[in-house]
Amino acid sequence: MKIDKDLAQQIVDQTIEVLGRNINIMDKNGIIIGSGDKKRINTFHEIAARVVKEGRTIEICPEEAGKFYGVKPGINMPIIFGDSIVGVVGITGDPNEIRNYGKIVKNMVELMLRQFFLMKEIEYKNDARNYFIRDLLDENYKDIDSLVSRAQIYGFDLDVSRAVILIEIKNANENDLRNLEQSTEQMAGFFTSEDVVTPLSANKLVILKKQQEFFKPGADFSWVYKIKELLGNKLGAEVFIGIGNPYKGLEGIRSSYQEASLVLKVISKLKDFYENGVARVTDLGTDYVLPFIPPSVGWSIIKGLFGTMEKAKEIFEDHKLARTFDYLMKSNLNVNQAAKRLFIHRNTLLYRLRVLEEKNGLNLQRCSDAFLFNFAYRLYRYLKGE
Repeated sequence: MKIDKDLAQQIVDQTIEVLGRNINIMDKNGIIIGSGDKKRINTFHEIAARVVKEGRTIEICPEEAGKFYGVKPGINMPIIFGDSIVGVVGITGDPNEIRNYGKIVKNMVELMLRQFFLMKEIEYKNDARNYFIRDLLDENYKDIDSLVSRAQIYGFDLDVSRAVILIEIKNANENDLRNLEQSTEQMAGFFTSEDVVTPLSANKLVILKKQQEFFKPGADFSWVYKIKELLGNKLGAEVFIGIGNPYKGLEGIRSSYQEASLVLKVISKLKDFYENGVARVTDLGTDYVLPFIPPSVGWSIIKGLFGTMEKAKEIFEDHKLARTFDYLMKSNLNVNQAAKRLFIHRNTLLYRLRVLEEKNGLNLQRCSDAFLFNFAYRLYRYLKGE
């Protein structure tokens, strides 16, 4: 094990703050790699080299210091990690005055080293687990045997039915995104030990959620909105959550991830239609096909329905009329209910529909025409990315 300079200086600074005396940390070659006296860093300490070689504490009194290269009065002690000497810690000063500090400083330094490497080990394990989840979701990763072996190592049961919940944070600044990991810790109460939460990128989180009752139709989904609210408030950003169906097995998890990704693509472009910013793949209806339509084909469909792009734009950019139609669809073509939800008189709604019908030549109270217009409107909005 090797102590790097940044870690050595960090330990030195923290120890000096507690002790109030200068200390140095030397590597196994006797080179000072951390010190309260910055001018001594990268210089050779002859006594430190002897401490490593002989494996014992060496004290240097003031009258002896000049006899050795790069040495001042003090106590120099081996740093033990496991069964090995990994460096030397020295306290500057008259040994008679600082001797009582020696054992305390040695123990402090060794404790901080153990804590640091324990944290590094935990961080390494978390990183390895995160890479496993990313490979698990990546359909281009073909080493299935490796994934199965790694799943066993991390205790990830591929036979459990899980749904992928994909969270995307938009319009957050870089500083806020640094709080993302801390935010995931605050979400822990929503999950069981069999669920997995891991970052996919700087602004995306993935949750592999074990199938439970709330995936059934009509189930309580309030926990998802609480997560959205928590992240939105914490990061001061737009949050979108896409949810795939629950499946078993490797291919099932990948399918659920593809579904969740597709949901995110749709709801982030059709914000007005998904005002909560949360949707399951089963909520998309005909919107499911929108990402599969190439833009050139999509624009051709719209142009074919309305004759010219100018006419389509005139219709779809009139947000008052478009919103009226949207609420008519949300009310299952029930004029009275749609008017009530819009807080307008029934006759006002009928007038707006007539205006729309005159512009596009469709009967919007007839199911087939309403479906056609609705599809074209949503396709237009999706292609515009609004």
